[in-house]
Amino acid sequence: MIGGMKSFTATIQLGVLLLSGCSFLEPRSTFQIASADRPVKSAFLQLCKQAFALTNRDGRWQTSIKVPGDCHGGISVTMSDRRRIFCSIGYVTVNDGSHWFFTIKGDGCRSRVTYGDAGSGNGS
Repeated sequence: MIGGMKSFTATIQLGVLLLSGCSFLEPRSTFQIASADRPVKSAFLQLCKQAFALTNRDGRWQTSIKVPGDCHGGISVTMSDRRRIFCSIGYVTVNDGSHWFFTIKGDGCRSRVTYGDAGSGNGS
């Protein structure tokens, strides 16, 4: 009986531990940029009056965040030739799980956005 009670208590403790860490299950939004004609020097996401740095991974600059509120913003990009480009982001909401991808060509941005898990057929 005591062995079974210890096992039951351990199971409950594990469940509480897992539930307390559920923040990793909350939808995150991803923001990516790539340049078609010249290197990017730096990029910052500006969203809901907050700034988030994008990191360079194999020529693609990206960040993945939990959107801090319902708002709009954009990505401020500095190119290697010091030109600045602003890629506008439309309205986003908390937990929308959106995926934003921008291609920079010349002085402009072209965007593509999907919502939810595009791989499961739930994206748009």
